[in-house]
Amino acid sequence: MKSLVLIGGCNFHNHENKLIHKKIIDLSKKAKPSLLYIHVSDKNLSDIIDTFNEFDVDLKIYEKLTDIDSADIIYIGGGNTENMIKRFDKEGITKKLIENLDKKIICGVSAGAIFWFSKFYSDTYSYSDNFNAYNFKLLDGIGYFKPYICPHYNEPGKEMFSEELGNNFGIALENNTALFISDDSIDFVLDRKNAAIYYYEDKVLNVLNDDNKINILKNLF
Repeated sequence: MKSLVLIGGCNFHNHENKLIHKKIIDLSKKAKPSLLYIHVSDKNLSDIIDTFNEFDVDLKIYEKLTDIDSADIIYIGGGNTENMIKRFDKEGITKKLIENLDKKIICGVSAGAIFWFSKFYSDTYSYSDNFNAYNFKLLDGIGYFKPYICPHYNEPGKEMFSEELGNNFGIALENNTALFISDDSIDFVLDRKNAAIYYYEDKVLNVLNDDNKINILKNLF
């Protein structure tokens, strides 16, 4: 695995995650890397384009499978994870991404980060009133990684993730946080004041830090 980046959440309209995006681009070690954005939501692309235009990259929006071949960085956006998995399977994108894990920098935010895992904590079927959010569910990912995962962990409703885990290893990413994973190392970036990444091991909540981050790497497979 060359480098896989998993981002918990990002508001592109506010041009968030500049530190994370800069580190991703720097990983390419190129003056102007090619960045392929795979759009999976129904949101307007303009904010995303504006965000990446702040960096010296050759930005392209995904249109066909062979676009992946010429990209230095592949960035998968957020959206409905279930629908994304179905589309990726139908179009051969999942297989193509796995084939390129050891060749390219692959990044994902929200849905684009969590689909790799055995199960992900989803708001697809959720609803809310004035006080609470309800009906978050664990849904099936592609199972490339063994743990369960929750994005947007600082948002209402996600605190119930711990009760759904059982004895499974779980990872919880707040917005504006990212895990940087390679075959033999793991790192993280917190791109907001007081942001955090957590992991659950044997039902115990741990705040990720430099001393314990290896525990995530050891539990991925």
